[in-house]
Amino acid sequence: MDFPASPLLRSLKCAWVQTPDLDQARTLCARAIGLSVLDSGAVETHWATTIRGARWVLFGDRDEDVGRLCLIEGVARPDAPGLPRGLDSVEIVVADVDRVAARVDAFPGTRRVGRTIEADLAELGGNRHRSALWRMPWGTHLIVTAGLTAVPGRQFPTTDKEAGRVFEVHVRTSRHADGLALYSGALGMHPLMSARFDRGPIHQAWGLPTGRPVAMDLLKTGPAGTGLGAVELQGHNADTLQADAQGGTVGLTFEAPDVALVHAGLRTAGYEPSPVTRIAAGPFAGRLGFTVSGVEGELLEVIEVDGAR
Repeated sequence: MDFPASPLLRSLKCAWVQTPDLDQARTLCARAIGLSVLDSGAVETHWATTIRGARWVLFGDRDEDVGRLCLIEGVARPDAPGLPRGLDSVEIVVADVDRVAARVDAFPGTRRVGRTIEADLAELGGNRHRSALWRMPWGTHLIVTAGLTAVPGRQFPTTDKEAGRVFEVHVRTSRHADGLALYSGALGMHPLMSARFDRGPIHQAWGLPTGRPVAMDLLKTGPAGTGLGAVELQGHNADTLQADAQGGTVGLTFEAPDVALVHAGLRTAGYEPSPVTRIAAGPFAGRLGFTVSGVEGELLEVIEVDGAR
């Protein structure tokens, strides 16, 4: 597979999750999942929440500059029938799935979805990996994953710590073609994997009935190989998805070598990004960036690479 030499987006820098109980969520992420706290603070206003003066905590691997997770005070996604619409599962690379799963299972407010599974994606050019999945107290899902095989050119990220970086985040939509036009088209995210099926690992993980159609495109940032973070765009029938997409996982921050170029491309494609401005507060304060709404109202931020200015 050919990858662009100069991708529009360097990395998935950060996934943003609103939570009504920041202290509980911080403890869950640090003690149960094993993530490191990198920074924290408060913002008078921020695109990732409607709460004024919201506190936030940034997690990640100190040895990597991508794949962060930022918890920010906000609301939980309502518990309703169907799969969460828009942004949902944050998938984090860990060293030992079963060790992390034992701690997360015991943490109050988490709800396991299915059992720990081993998925073999060799037929799609991918790896075999082991994963566990929960509905979290903030109402959307979290997955911990460890690769079990290494496909040349498709090596799954690894970590020598309890938890490493965010590998991907799920976006579910009943407007799959529109989602592809945004993520693969205007944002230039390259397809790492693409499939259309009515049974298999996604159906097993999420309890979907056999025969229910699902479209899946794993769209990556960054260089050749598995890149520096991805969006798993899933297309579903409208009645498979919840109606509400507010709360829980609400936004993504991408890094771009040329923020103005990405901004211009979005405008040319008919999107309405906010003006490019210097970020006033939060973990990426001081960088140039802008935001744009996604296909299901998910909020996407594009910022300059650190040190670009």
